[in-house]
Amino acid sequence: ALARTAEATEARVFTDERGHKLVVDGAEVMVRGMNWGYSPIGWNYSYSLWAQPDAFVERVLHRDMALLRAMGVNMIRQGPDIPPRWVSWIHHEYGIYTMINHTMGRYGVTVDGVWHGQTNYADPAQRAALLAEIIEVVERYRGTEGVVMWLLGNENNYDATGAPRAS
Repeated sequence: ALARTAEATEARVFTDERGHKLVVDGAEVMVRGMNWGYSPIGWNYSYSLWAQPDAFVERVLHRDMALLRAMGVNMIRQGPDIPPRWVSWIHHEYGIYTMINHTMGRYGVTVDGVWHGQTNYADPAQRAALLAEIIEVVERYRGTEGVVMWLLGNENNYDATGAPRAS
């Protein structure tokens, strides 16, 4: 039931004398979004819903997306670990769009096989590695129905301890 033939979602920011508005597939959209994730009780960030059997993933999504839709949510924020097929499934089944969030090194970056726990955005090699990751993510979701926008970064002005970085 996951195979779908649909066109990519087209989103644009339209500007006129009244200001800016998001237009998705030709219709104005007021974003009513939230960050959504699933972790069973007792698990942490290492749990992946997307690694579970399809039937389980569908049960979770049916339950949670129905609740989100009932509260008026029309967009969720997801990291680039959600398989494109589930983005399309969520959109097709519940009309909920997805914003894909690449954290741009917020939690570290790998350069030439070496992990750097704190990203140095002034380092050309680290910037190049992040850019390559972002391009890979964009290519992965290219043409995916339901992807409406991208979020790049997540509180990147904080270091690993949570303290603000010096400018």
